[in-house]
Amino acid sequence: MKNLAAILSLLLMITFHHSFANVDVKLDSANVFYSKGEYEKAIREYENIINANMVSSEIYYNLANSYYKSNKLTKAIINYERALKLNPSDDDIKYNLELANTYITDKIEIMPTFFLTSWINSFYNLYSTDTWAIISMISFVIFLVLLAIFFLTRMLFLKKISFYFSLFIILISIISFWSSYKQKQFIVAQNTAIITNPSITAKSSPDDSGNDLFQLHEGTKTYLEEKVGNWQKFRLTDGNVGWLREKDIEII
Repeated sequence: MKNLAAILSLLLMITFHHSFANVDVKLDSANVFYSKGEYEKAIREYENIINANMVSSEIYYNLANSYYKSNKLTKAIINYERALKLNPSDDDIKYNLELANTYITDKIEIMPTFFLTSWINSFYNLYSTDTWAIISMISFVIFLVLLAIFFLTRMLFLKKISFYFSLFIILISIISFWSSYKQKQFIVAQNTAIITNPSITAKSSPDDSGNDLFQLHEGTKTYLEEKVGNWQKFRLTDGNVGWLREKDIEII
């Protein structure tokens, strides 16, 4: 049994190593295609990497740039949004997304948000979920060290310093953990989408007989609220609400 377990472990290690090696080769190949201006080939390589469940903000960003260079703005916007989900503090992603959005037809006004909500969201977006998790773990380890000093030392001033500083550090650990959790929720949530149809008419109800409300065009971002059959209820940043078919959008 021990020999069998060792053989299986070795096979798994070889398989994982082979998979990562293949991804590295594809990534290098995609980057070379991009540098040569062969954007369609780069797109295929980046898409193959993503289809193999090897995703990162960098890969989505490079894929978005390839689509942008190929004048496929809607696909570029979708992948910039996905990259930003994974790395919300990246200024390059933000800039390129804003640039791509200047070319879409619909210019939707953004309703002001309550300042406290805006501040909290900005705080969550300071770092990625992995970075927040690392901060939480490191601060928790420091907390344990300080706690050990508090219990082991006989020096009164050192006890006071370690006690109060440990409270401060554990607070940082808790806040960082919560921020990582909220970021993870944001990443896995499927409540935003980009319109992929050149032109659609928003309906007042989830059926073709609903009243026509307003027109939207590809590249516009929507916030999904409810699903009925193959219809999605959505909200725009200006507060307008309507229904559209699932086939007309791609979830971010």
